[in-house]
Amino acid sequence: YDNKLKKKKNIEELRSKPFFMQADNDIRIALGGCQYKGSVILIDGKVCLPKNSTPTTHILKSADTVNEYVCMKVAKKLDINVAEVEIRNIENIRYLLIERYDREIKNNVIKRIHQETFCQALGGNISLKRYFELFDTTVTPTVSKSMFMKTFIFSFIIGNNDASSRNYSLLYKGEQTVLAPIYDVLCTYACKKFKRNLSMQTIKKLITEKIFEKICNEVDYSYKNFIKDFYYIAENLHKFIEEEKDFFDKEEQKVIDIILDCVDKRADLLDYL
Repeated sequence: YDNKLKKKKNIEELRSKPFFMQADNDIRIALGGCQYKGSVILIDGKVCLPKNSTPTTHILKSADTVNEYVCMKVAKKLDINVAEVEIRNIENIRYLLIERYDREIKNNVIKRIHQETFCQALGGNISLKRYFELFDTTVTPTVSKSMFMKTFIFSFIIGNNDASSRNYSLLYKGEQTVLAPIYDVLCTYACKKFKRNLSMQTIKKLITEKIFEKICNEVDYSYKNFIKDFYYIAENLHKFIEEEKDFFDKEEQKVIDIILDCVDKRADLLDYL
């Protein structure tokens, strides 16, 4: 690894040189997606760049950091299993560190844990029903199904319209298969570059047509439990987001206010369930 993370320059160049691609290093790219991010190693609290095929411990992101940090933190408060996140500053630039859940460190040796996204596991043949077939292969199918549905509800209320089969994964720990922690969670309404947001009119129409009840019936999931979780998340999300605001400056709080506005509008839809 290279312990010379060139501070501000490295973070700024993620836009033009994603994954820390530079002429003076040999970094192996093993990340999907198109966000401004790169793989790093955290050693004694210091962020280091990997070389060649060295396993990494964290993902570093330089875009939508406040948005993703807040969403991930409040998801954890709602007992949703998410990857650990941390915000750091380097010469007044915020960046996000996401701990890799597909790693194991023993005696200072980093070991990779095999994982598959739902897209990979299903061979691209994707449907909600097939998701639930995957959950039956995990050690605790009931827990996996419940956790997925809580995440589904959370993503809906928080305004995360970018959740896909590539954002959910299975971890293979020896003979055991488990649902991986959730990652890449953010409010797309607070992202200027994101265009695929549903109007409230469309959302209300879907709810009045009992879309959630139909989904639960399709996968044989308790609609009663679904509604119970929906109410709990909707009634607590605003409060949990507000608790994160003091950590940020006024400009960053504007992003959080957009998230709050989205949450409040969607939580108001409870009456239509």
